[in-house]
This record gives sequence, C-alpha cells and structure tokens, in this order.
Amino acid sequence: MITDPQLAAAILTWSRTVFGLAAADVYVWRVGKKLKAAITGDPLRLELAMNRTYRNRSGWFDTSVATALGIPTRNVRSEGGPSPQFFDQDDDDVAFVSIVDGIERALREAIDADATDTQIDFTVIPSPGEPYAGKPTEYFSARRGKLTSKTPPWIVTVEVRDTDTGRDIKRPGANFCQIAPMPKTPRSAYEAVAFDPQHTMIVTHSVDIIERTSIASAKGVKACGGMLFPSLAVGTYPASNFGPLSLVADPAIVLAGIKPYRARGAWPVTVYSTDVWTPVTREIVGSASAEMYDQLTGNWNITVYTRPHLWMLGPQIQEDGPMGGRIISTVASLRAAIRKRTKDWAHVRTLADLMQMKARYGGLNTGEAWYYFLEAKCHTVLPMEWFPAAFVPAAFKAQAQKWLTAAGFTGKLHALKTSEAIVSVYKAERQHADDDDLLRLTWARQIGEAARTMLSAKVVKASAVDHWWP
Repeated sequence: MITDPQLAAAILTWSRTVFGLAAADVYVWRVGKKLKAAITGDPLRLELAMNRTYRNRSGWFDTSVATALGIPTRNVRSEGGPSPQFFDQDDDDVAFVSIVDGIERALREAIDADATDTQIDFTVIPSPGEPYAGKPTEYFSARRGKLTSKTPPWIVTVEVRDTDTGRDIKRPGANFCQIAPMPKTPRSAYEAVAFDPQHTMIVTHSVDIIERTSIASAKGVKACGGMLFPSLAVGTYPASNFGPLSLVADPAIVLAGIKPYRARGAWPVTVYSTDVWTPVTREIVGSASAEMYDQLTGNWNITVYTRPHLWMLGPQIQEDGPMGGRIISTVASLRAAIRKRTKDWAHVRTLADLMQMKARYGGLNTGEAWYYFLEAKCHTVLPMEWFPAAFVPAAFKAQAQKWLTAAGFTGKLHALKTSEAIVSVYKAERQHADDDDLLRLTWARQIGEAARTMLSAKVVKASAVDHWWP
C-alpha cells in the first residue's frame, strides 16, 4: 500500500511533467475519514494554472499519473484509450477542474479508498497557506517531510449567507489586512504624469465624507494599514461621482502594473478601459474572507461552473461580460485611452451634451460605461503614504481634514472654491440624476485643471523603460 509521503512525492513529480501545472510542493494530510491533497505555490502561478486548458493526447495523463502512483496500466488504443481512465479525454481542452477530478480518481484507486470508506479531496493551497482543520494539523510535504501546521494569526470571525438555509451564519475567515500584499514598487517623487502639455494623468480615489459612517471607515483604513484593494480613477479627471474628496495617489502604482514598467511576476494593479464592477468592502470582508480562509487552509472546493480565483491576488479581473472592461496593458495604450476620453469629454458643458455622451457610451451598465475616467483596481493594501495630495471643495475642508486625520493621511490638502450648486449635490446625498452628474463632472474638471498647475508631474514616454522612481 502506498503511504501518504509517497503520495505527496508522486503527485509532485507528476505535476512537473505537465506543461503549465508544475507545483512548488504537494501536501497530503488526513482529517477523519478524508484523505486530502493539494498542490501549493505562488498564488499568481497557481491562478494561471487554474485558468488554462491542458493537452491529454492519447490518454497520457492517465498512464503517467497511474505510473507515478504505482497503479498497473495497460494502453488499449484499439478499445478507445488507456486503462484505467481518470481524466477527460479531450485532446486539447482539458480544464483544471477535470485535472482535480482525475487526480481524485487516481488517488482513490491508489489507496483502495472503497475498501476503507475513505473520501478523497484534492485542491490547491496558495503560499503562505498550509493544511489546517480547525486546529494544528499534521501533514506530509513532498519536499520537507512530516510537518504540523500552526494556528494562523490572521483568522477572524465573519458573517456569511448560508446557501442552503438562506440564513446568516458566523464562520472563520481570513483577515485581508494581515495577508494582502503591500506594493513592492517604491514611492516616486511625483503626484501626476504628463504625457504631453495637454494630457496630465492623475490617479485618484474619491471618498464620501458626508455619510454618517465616514469617520468609522477612515479609522478602518488606518487600522488596516491602508486602503484594501482600492479602485483608482485614472485620467485627466477624478471619479467625482463617488464623493467630494479626491485623494491623489502616486502614479507609480499604476505604471508598475503595465508594460514596460511591470516587473516579471508582479501584479500590483489591473488597469481597465472604463469603470468596472468589483466587489465592495462589505463583500470582501465577508464571503471573500471566508473563501480565502478555505483556500489558505486546504478546505477549498474547486467547482465546475465558476472560474477559479485565488483571493490572495485581490478581486478577480473583470475583463468579460457586461460589467467588465478592456484591460490596458501598456503605457502606449494607456496614453491613447486617456487622450480619447479627454477629447470626448472636452465639449460636455450642458445637460444635452451629457445625455449625448451617455447615449454614445451605452449607459451605466454596459461594457463601456459612460464615465470620463479609466479604472485601476489595486490587488494590494495601499498605504496612505501613497496619497501625497487631496482635493476637496472649500465648503467641506473641515470634514475632509477630520476624515484624513482619522485615516492617517499625511499629504497636502487642497481646498478649492466652487459653486454652491456643486456643494449642494454632495450635501443632499441625492441619487445620480443627470443634472447632478453634470455638476459632478464640473467639479471633476475643476480638479483636473488645478492638478495641472498645483501637482508635481513627470513626463513619461510611451516607449523606453524610464524607471524614474527610486
């Protein structure tokens, strides 16, 4: 009978023969009547492995994994394929979930699970996770031998909706603020990027400082060590539709996510051609936290009908579907997209102009939302030190200073005089009626114009790597 350490070693050896799958390590452990196994490694590598397809020519997966696990095989091509058969037989289109199912079938036969009434579970564990069954758990590593996990320091209790009963229940989750990465890119000495004299790119995050819970949210930012997976508006104007306070982020965080500046293996942000739907903080600290706990402890069930995603990488990329947007991957395409948006919106001065632009971009809930900015979604906790400046209407200066102090902001606040009509839009907390959207655009344009003269900018070319941050 094959032992658990031998199972771990066999799966690791086999995984390294499959192009695109190679695991850094394999863990095997037992929980009651369950035998559990997982490949582990860098989260980004695992994410890529889970979202590609594999080639199983002539049943090679079946014969190779059987050989690795010591299962007798016979290749009977005339009768339709190898024996035993564990994997789907589509030559060029085997999904990762089929790999999971195939390994579970192979493990079941290798240990004669039916005879011992043993359940088999196979999954992935992204680094730095390890097997954990509610208490320190003994497991076997193919590379490091027998180990015992420790109780993770990042465990929190979260509330999620039980899909079977429809009721809210409390269960373990993972504290994103303790686990999510910080930017590896160093801060620069600039607050904006100038592609040319007419196009200054600012990176902003807008905040509603009017709502009653705003100070509590600011304290939460400070407690987390920064903003958790913030959405950043990228372009000539900020996303003024989300609140009157616009935090200006160091543009290096966006450039570090696109070519030619993006480092190999780095994924600090995803830049989209428009504003896209991404999970709100409430969802991240609830259901997403629970799912990340399962992923980091070896309790994650990879299902057929969803696209596998590891929460260690932040919110899932939304490239397809009505709530997604085209991904911007180079400085050249970023510059072109900003120029186009700036040109399109330059003439919008009246309500009729705004309605025409909304109609042109297809409305709020389509792949190309009408907004006048691009979006960069951070896959990190972004410390407040990455926000060197902020803009707010002068009427809200005191509220902004209170929020910024509570959040740990140490940059410079610019209070701009603006019309009473703009102030009233934010005071009233009205829904996004078209005339209110026009006033918010007017405020965004005022910030954009001020940014060109009040912020320090670096000229960046679309070609040639110019690492102007230290």
